[in-house]
Amino acid sequence: MKECTLFHTGLSVSAPGVIKDNRVYMLGVKDKLYLPENMYLAEDECDNGLIQLMVDGKWGFADIYTGEIVIEPAWDYLGPFYGRYAHAALDAVVEISPGDFPEVEVRGGRHGYIDPDGEIVIPIEYDCAEDIPYCKKEYFLVIKDGKYGFVDKDNKVVFPFQWDFIDRWAGDNLIFCAVKKSYEILNKDQKPVTKTRLKWSVYDGDFNLLIEGELDRRPTPYFKEYIYDSDVSASMFTGYYILNKDDRYGIVSKDGQLVSDIELSKDEVYALAETLPDFFDE
Repeated sequence: MKECTLFHTGLSVSAPGVIKDNRVYMLGVKDKLYLPENMYLAEDECDNGLIQLMVDGKWGFADIYTGEIVIEPAWDYLGPFYGRYAHAALDAVVEISPGDFPEVEVRGGRHGYIDPDGEIVIPIEYDCAEDIPYCKKEYFLVIKDGKYGFVDKDNKVVFPFQWDFIDRWAGDNLIFCAVKKSYEILNKDQKPVTKTRLKWSVYDGDFNLLIEGELDRRPTPYFKEYIYDSDVSASMFTGYYILNKDDRYGIVSKDGQLVSDIELSKDEVYALAETLPDFFDE
């Protein structure tokens, strides 16, 4: 038997395992072996019934029900499957924090995507790629020559590589894009010093421009506090984002509707946000 580690990245959970007769097992108390389906919420969270495994620093996938290794651990990194795609990397350096709920950091290397058969869908040629692709549209956020952009499943550019940073929340119909802008300030000796900051634009999921650049910060998700029967409170995302430019504020919904132009004070925008009906992911 050979030792390995199973990764349930949907919940950032890991577990020790072993490979026996080309099958993967989770290692339990007193070295009892369990199939990966017994890992907490594995059946719900492992798309295509495949779970990540790492052995000797190489990554692959195993079937959670049979333990059979479906994609050989020959990659320097493999992200979890979302839909029919998984982030794949070669020549990358991977750092994993200790504990049962590890954070995985991937640096350098060449990146792309594979399908559940282990076939390359997006060529392994990009500077970086995200773990959660835009499966609804089959668009892939990748980085090329230091710039962010999107390609489709045929590796055709659908959103140009012109951005210094792109961010979004999975499930939302919004894409937040930033470019670096230079500006000058005076230092303590009253000499000009050039600095840079990000200025943000907002696009919808079809890459239609909703809010043209110059936002001072990434749109901020608006949360409300909720009290349940047990008197336990929790913050929940309401489905709206707060916009900020030149000390004025506005609101855009996660489906791309501009609720308020960027013309309100901070007090006014938060008062308005409190009155809006919430809508959550189904």
